[in-house]
Amino acid sequence: DYDRSQAVDRIDDFISHSWQTGWLVKFLAMCQIYNLRAAALGSCLAAVLVFLLQLDAVSVLPNQFLPTQVRFCFWTWLVCPVVFIITALYWQEVGCSRKVFVDKFCIHQTDPVLKKKGIQGLAGFLRHSDELVVIWTSAYLTRLWCVYELASWVHLGRSRICFMPVGLVVVNCIWTFGVFVGLVMNTIIPFQSDVTSRLLKQVSIWPVILLLATFLTERHVRDVSKIEEQLTTFSIAKAQCYCCSNGHVHPVSGEAIPCD
Repeated sequence: DYDRSQAVDRIDDFISHSWQTGWLVKFLAMCQIYNLRAAALGSCLAAVLVFLLQLDAVSVLPNQFLPTQVRFCFWTWLVCPVVFIITALYWQEVGCSRKVFVDKFCIHQTDPVLKKKGIQGLAGFLRHSDELVVIWTSAYLTRLWCVYELASWVHLGRSRICFMPVGLVVVNCIWTFGVFVGLVMNTIIPFQSDVTSRLLKQVSIWPVILLLATFLTERHVRDVSKIEEQLTTFSIAKAQCYCCSNGHVHPVSGEAIPCD
């Protein structure tokens, strides 16, 4: 992972996150921060392109076999969700040029000397960053290094902070999944079905999506409401860190971890 990092004069974003949080939700959070705008624009452009390719003057995409009422919708329903999801997940590989600091890549995780130098240089990385990106969970303000990064940023007199709650990311993913499933069902349900049957099949997924999204939103709001209490009651003596939480033993390799 460290080999993928590079030396730069300036860092666009310093990613502050808790190692206690799963990698998948943090990846999705970063996709939402950096790729969502490109995904929305890409799917809109795909819709326009698909429409043009179906015109009689072009006729690249066949639609003669489709009923009149969905002739210009079928390919849009099929292509746009795929373009949106692929762009949302992979845009950073081709179109995102921002330089970000992620500790797992920018601090050596196996060489003890390089790791120590990286940790000791955290304040320097923060000083040369333009924005602090906080991937927040309810555990964020209980973690020693997370609070250190946030406090250092405030001490430097910086104000640019992107606050991305993981709970909100999960809710957005649920809604996106619901829309995607709805469009796919709209595409694969036989067009010869009667209107009532088609409607029931299309909306059958929405009660589940709505209940799940409501539950997750309520939990997210409860977590956010704890921020003020966590800030006012924070104590360094009670703060947690990765090494102490794992008994100073790496959970995968079994090697000893020096205490932070």
